[in-house]
Amino acid sequence: PTPLHSVNPKVNHDLEIVIHTAMDKDRDRRYQTAEDLANDLRRVRKHEPILARPAGLMLRLQRWYQRNPALARSVFAAVAILVMGTVASSLLAARANRESRRADRENMEYRRLADFSRLDELQAEARDQLWPARERTIPAIQDWLGRARRLAAQLPVHRAALEELRRSGKLQRTVLAGIDGADVAQQKRNLIFENEELERFWRQALDTGDAAPQDEEALDQRMDWIERSLANLDDGTVNEVWVFESTDLQWRHDQLMTLVEKLEAFVTSAVTETSGLRSVEARLEHARDVISTTIDAHRTLWDTTLVEIASSPRYAGLEMEPQAGLVPLGMSPQGYAEFAHCASGAIPRRAASGELELSEDSAIVLVLLPGGVFHMGSPLSEEAREDPEAMHDVFLEPYFIGKFEVSQGQWVALMGSNPAEYPPGSIIKGNPVDQPVTLLHPVETVTWRQCTDFSRRADLELPTEAQWEFACRGGRNTAYAWGDAAECLIDRANVGDQALLRVNPRYSQLTCVAWNDGWGTHAPIQNGACNDFGLYGLHGNLSEWTRDRYALYFP
Repeated sequence: PTPLHSVNPKVNHDLEIVIHTAMDKDRDRRYQTAEDLANDLRRVRKHEPILARPAGLMLRLQRWYQRNPALARSVFAAVAILVMGTVASSLLAARANRESRRADRENMEYRRLADFSRLDELQAEARDQLWPARERTIPAIQDWLGRARRLAAQLPVHRAALEELRRSGKLQRTVLAGIDGADVAQQKRNLIFENEELERFWRQALDTGDAAPQDEEALDQRMDWIERSLANLDDGTVNEVWVFESTDLQWRHDQLMTLVEKLEAFVTSAVTETSGLRSVEARLEHARDVISTTIDAHRTLWDTTLVEIASSPRYAGLEMEPQAGLVPLGMSPQGYAEFAHCASGAIPRRAASGELELSEDSAIVLVLLPGGVFHMGSPLSEEAREDPEAMHDVFLEPYFIGKFEVSQGQWVALMGSNPAEYPPGSIIKGNPVDQPVTLLHPVETVTWRQCTDFSRRADLELPTEAQWEFACRGGRNTAYAWGDAAECLIDRANVGDQALLRVNPRYSQLTCVAWNDGWGTHAPIQNGACNDFGLYGLHGNLSEWTRDRYALYFP
């Protein structure tokens, strides 16, 4: 029926419901008796709640469908398509979100692997290529520092990712027994050093305005971990391991943790760690300052030394320019100019006797030899002859050569590590009881390639065999620097002797001299006597590498 309010808008709403209920086509919805209708009409008049209820939405839709079946089917089909489209869109959106998250995760994994590769490349460059620290290498060092600092800036990002990943893992702590006390002490020193470096970097970031809230949060987390680690070491050494349910999460965690640890070491390692950021920063500073610190700051000393060289008969009027990286030490008692190589240590002082006083951090000392023509090789009758050494004349230009063997301290200063089999503190049978090995002992157990790399870092080079032999002979034609008989080496050189046999009886197979010089292995680099050029250790102590490759002599 037509709604009453469309005919008369003023009709009472409850009255309209009562009338529609009385006229409903559905018998079950109509009043069942006239009394029921009369009662609801009385309620309308008294403004009381009626019992009849209007048709609901579903009933109206059903009746509309019955009246308009074709139109209803079209509408319902359209609604169904819309609903399915909405559901499909939602499913596609959810799938797209999952794909996006997976792509982001894969992109992060790629960036992480890329940062691994970048870090390895940067460390290799710093260790092997950015040498020597001179003006000519400044552009390469600056380029490296730019790339290194961009990589270091990713450390907070990787730390945050690691912390987020660990929320789905479990930390297991295991008390380790039997840990060496020295190892624990070293771990404590490393942790304390890292804590100090983190504080220094944060202060620097505050000063430059580069500090960010996320950096501070990551810094606090790392320093908390350091504090816990120190406490664990004090409690008995606790090993902490993160464990995850899936192998994928475990692998991702372990890779990310390794990257974070390597980046932290890269950023905070000591200057002596030659592949670290601080080492290259110091290298750049040295390269910029080498002229001012070694030439300008010692201009008077250079002027005096150059005049002495030019006027010395030994150098036959040699004229030269100041050498960047070297500081003159004056003339030796033997009359040869000596220089300190500043990148390798501290400048030694000259005692009243004219000899140099060395300490464990002393720099390499170079002696300027005049060169000239010398008779290289040895006759068949020479006592020390071993290989065929055809006698021939060789002309040498003036050159620098080390006054002493390279000490362990000097090697560490440039290479960052000590490869010696007998490092400082070693007590060696056959050596003086009260004299353990120190950084003033020569570095040993090094290869030709290692020595070539060391020389390149120092802006030096290994001597040729001819240069070494000329230096060893000290201007003489005798078998040794002090004569033709081996006995001239007594109290002058550390050679294979009776002290060596006390180190290990197997050395009895070697030809050992009958005397005892007091040193079973190597002695300090200033031990014994110098030759006429003022050079030490060319007879005995250690063998030296030369630049030449081994080859047969030809007449």
